[in-house]
Parts: sequence; C-alpha cells; structure tokens
Amino acid sequence: MITSALHILRNYWKSILAGICIAYLSLAPPSGFKGFSLSAFAAADKLIHFSMYFILSMLLTFDSQRLESTRKRHIQMLCLLFPILFGALMEVFQDCFIPGRKGDFLDLLANTVGVLTGYLFAAWILKKKQ
Repeated sequence: MITSALHILRNYWKSILAGICIAYLSLAPPSGFKGFSLSAFAAADKLIHFSMYFILSMLLTFDSQRLESTRKRHIQMLCLLFPILFGALMEVFQDCFIPGRKGDFLDLLANTVGVLTGYLFAAWILKKKQ
C-alpha cells in the first residue's frame, strides 16, 4: 500500500500539485481574493478556468506516459475523466459549502474545454516526439 502511494506520488507529483492549487483557488472564500479583480475583460474568469484545467490535463497526460502499463487506454481515459469530474466536484463544493461562492455551469464548461484541449495538445506533442 505504501509502495503504491509512493509510486503514484513519484509519477504524478506535478499533477497532484496542480490539483491542490486548483482546489485551493476553487474553494477559498471570496475574502481571500480581496484586491484581486477579474474585470480586465469580460471572459477573464472563464479563461482562468480553461487555463487551469488545460495545464492539469496536460500534466496528467505527460505523467501517465511514463508508466509502463498494458492498460494504457484506460489510463488515457482517466486522464480525461478525472479532471472533468474534479472540475464538476469543485463547482458543486463551491455552490454547497463555500459562503459567497456559487457553482457555475459556464465555469464547468470552460474547465471541460480546457481538459479536452490540454489532452489533445499533449497527445499531439507526444505523437510528434515519437
């Protein structure tokens, strides 16, 4: 069990760190962002959501490529499904548990598009490397 956890930590530490950062930014109360404004342009919030999940998806895809597994296709599917479900969970938690924050379908859509784009971009880079 400990060996398995260390294996996951060693192979996915960048993805885990990105997920922790996303969880913190998603679940911090609004008072934690005093003095920070997203009003630079209308869709700044959605661009941030897209970017965070784009990076998370790319990291997961790159991290999973180092694994020698006969179940590569399953791992690739998890690289898509996990960040999408994680993004949905963050939106639900915001809506249900964080005072002053609301879950937003458009945020979830930006997260999902970021995941899909990040996965496709990482897969394209990996294919070019071969």
